[in-house]
Amino acid sequence: MELIDYLKTARKNMVTIVAATFLTAVITAFVTLLIPKTYTSKAILQSDVTFSIPALRNASMGEQQDARIAYYQAMVDNDNFNSEIVKKLAKRGVRLVSDNFTVGLDSVNGSKLVALEASTRSNPPLAKKIADASAEVLVYQVDRLKISPAKSKAEIQKKINILNASIKKIRIKLTKIKEKMEKQATHPLADTMKLRGLQDELMEAGQKRKAYQDYYNYTEVDEVVTEKGLKIVYPANISAKPSRPNILNNILFGALAGFFIGLGFSALSAKDES
Repeated sequence: MELIDYLKTARKNMVTIVAATFLTAVITAFVTLLIPKTYTSKAILQSDVTFSIPALRNASMGEQQDARIAYYQAMVDNDNFNSEIVKKLAKRGVRLVSDNFTVGLDSVNGSKLVALEASTRSNPPLAKKIADASAEVLVYQVDRLKISPAKSKAEIQKKINILNASIKKIRIKLTKIKEKMEKQATHPLADTMKLRGLQDELMEAGQKRKAYQDYYNYTEVDEVVTEKGLKIVYPANISAKPSRPNILNNILFGALAGFFIGLGFSALSAKDES
């Protein structure tokens, strides 16, 4: 059967094709409206990181920004990051669990600006609160883990040795408090808080040690990567429009699917007639 015959059949079944297109678009719109809406709020931060690592010393602005994003993304991906957000919001009277939201990072047009996005379902104001809290937590963690400039690799190694000694002491304290708690039928709140505090100290010291060790391994000159700071330049906004699902896109895809279903029906009709 020639193409012209298929076109004639499609024209003959135009009502069916239009009906299939319209029907699938309506069904898609209805289903999309039933899907819980996700709202995303975005805070903008400014990053200033100077790289003296040989591989990045002469890198382009885009490559350096990619390195900055990776630097911050490692913090965001840490399991402790969302817990800190939950704690900060709890102090402000907002109760939620870490499974109820997501946080992501992206660069802004290759500049030193970083976009921090927080998404949650069915609550635009909550998305803003999460984004603002996330930005504050990230700024705090960057400042807490800030690597001070070192004049030589020997000085970096000295800092590593100090951190190793600190980690050893924290682990001894952790062992003692765990042994004490194992002997008790109930765990006093003071002991529990002390345990959590020591675990946080151990994590922080471990992250600092890793940072210094990485810089020691990759630095060829008497310089290290110096974190100059991260600051919030634009707080998050409340988005009235959901980020997901995209109703218009879904309707267009549904209509397109209906159109091809109608064409398929026309083709089958043409074969039957022949």
